[in-house]
Amino acid sequence: MEGMFELIMTRGERAGRLGRRAVTAWLLSLAFCAGIIYIPAAYAAEADMATIEVRQAFTDSDPSSGADAAFAYRLTPKAASNPMPAGGGPGGYDFTVTGTDQSAVSIDFSGERPGIYAYEISHVTAARAYYAYDTQVYTLQVFLKNDRSTLVVISKSDGDKAAAAAFEHTRNAPPSAPPETPATPDPPAPADPAPAAPGPAFVPDTPTADPNASTLLDDQTGNVFTDLANGNVPLGGGGSSANEVWSLLSLVLVLLGFAIAAVVMVSIIRRKPEEDDAGKEGAGKDDAGKEGAGKDVAGKEGAINLTYRDLFGGAAVLLSLLTLLLWLIFDDLSNPMAWINDKTAIVAIPFVVQVALFTLRGKKRAPAHKARAEKEGAA
Repeated sequence: MEGMFELIMTRGERAGRLGRRAVTAWLLSLAFCAGIIYIPAAYAAEADMATIEVRQAFTDSDPSSGADAAFAYRLTPKAASNPMPAGGGPGGYDFTVTGTDQSAVSIDFSGERPGIYAYEISHVTAARAYYAYDTQVYTLQVFLKNDRSTLVVISKSDGDKAAAAAFEHTRNAPPSAPPETPATPDPPAPADPAPAAPGPAFVPDTPTADPNASTLLDDQTGNVFTDLANGNVPLGGGGSSANEVWSLLSLVLVLLGFAIAAVVMVSIIRRKPEEDDAGKEGAGKDDAGKEGAGKDVAGKEGAINLTYRDLFGGAAVLLSLLTLLLWLIFDDLSNPMAWINDKTAIVAIPFVVQVALFTLRGKKRAPAHKARAEKEGAA
């Protein structure tokens, strides 16, 4: 019995130690998870602020030369009303980066409307001998969201996206003078040759801002339909070609126009055999006297109605092609998508006319069906 009691006590102590270890591990896990959840909140981006990172790499073939390693850059707004960093204006904001280093340019969007703001960053240092400059021009799009957070999208001149505006500059050491020729009694020593003239320095093009560019959006009203109609929903409505967006609503109108054209073509194809049968039946009954003559007049009247329907149907098909042509001219699918842009109303005009002709065609179809039903009842 004593052995049994000692065995039970030993197992109980082990279970107690395991239980304490499990509780300790659980508490440590909880503290670790709380730290993971808390850390991102401490580094959350400041509202209304957009930061643009500029990286510079400078290589000098003669590091001991002490040559100037400072390079100038300019942030240029594509619209004069775009907010700029402190010290900047509509003409741009100039700053410098020295050596291989990086700099951050911050823009405060406090009080600005949600929308898309476009800028350019380029190198503008004057030409210097033996220097080779990076001529890349970066396009920046700052998206100011409704929650006042910002998103910066940086693109190169060829359209490729970049994580930062990066520039690489180099300096080549000037050629050294050849060694002097030792003097001799006869002939006299030649004069030292003049150093070679430096090659032409490359002067980068200075980008110019587009004075007609505008990327601001109107204030939201809270009503979805009103916002879409006025074009003031970020990423949901354009209203200006400077936003460079294509309209999803215009594409929907094109697809609906082709659907209407398909219905018209199918109805025309299905109606032709019925017209041929009706014509043969009218010819067989033409000798039946006045009754046959009356039916022939009804047949002619029905033929006139069908001709109007064919004209309306053909016009509806042509208008669907016109809607597609206007959409292809005004909308570039390589741009971002929006619900509407400033050309949506133009694309909608032929679609509305197409719907009207399709409705008139349906009204012309009713008398023809009525005449056909009366003929079948009389027979």
